Amino acid sequence: MGTLGGNLGTASPIGDALPPLLALGATLRLSSPEGEREMPVEDFLTGYRRNALKPTGEVIRDVFLPRPPKGALMACEKLSRRHDQDITAVGLSVLLTRDGNRIATARIAHGGLGPKAARATGAEAALAGAPFTEASFATAAEALMAEIAPLDDLRASAAYRKRAAGNLLRRLWHRWSGQEAA
Repeated sequence: MGTLGGNLGTASPIGDALPPLLALGATLRLSSPEGEREMPVEDFLTGYRRNALKPTGEVIRDVFLPRPPKGALMACEKLSRRHDQDITAVGLSVLLTRDGNRIATARIAHGGLGPKAARATGAEAALAGAPFTEASFATAAEALMAEIAPLDDLRASAAYRKRAAGNLLRRLWHRWSGQEAA
């Protein structure tokens, strides 16, 4: 069992909480003897197990989660050997807003697919403004697979992680369109 502050403080690329925080556009209030400052989680994660905390005793004081827009679609997916209480091999969080049958905005974040949890801006760009169709999600999945550079480790190969990330994104279209198999 981990904590939200622990996931942020360790900045592990496989922290389960990080992709949802990135997809939501969460911000942090950091506090130190020098004062307080706020920054987006996206800027806080600076590299592999590295964060933007100052070495002067700065701590994470607050985490602010914006409320998703009314009617937004959000999903958080995790692949691991065991479903619960296991280290993530692939994590994906997606937040979409729609305007009719078009995707108005897309925020996609991943974990376990690079040196830090991060947004998938190429996949986001592929979806934003696109029709809400299986083809749009397939295009975004290809963009996602092209922009990540996962590593091989004991949890999964790089090739598996790439394919799995793309498939998770494709799966969301099936779920959200009501075409997911029972």
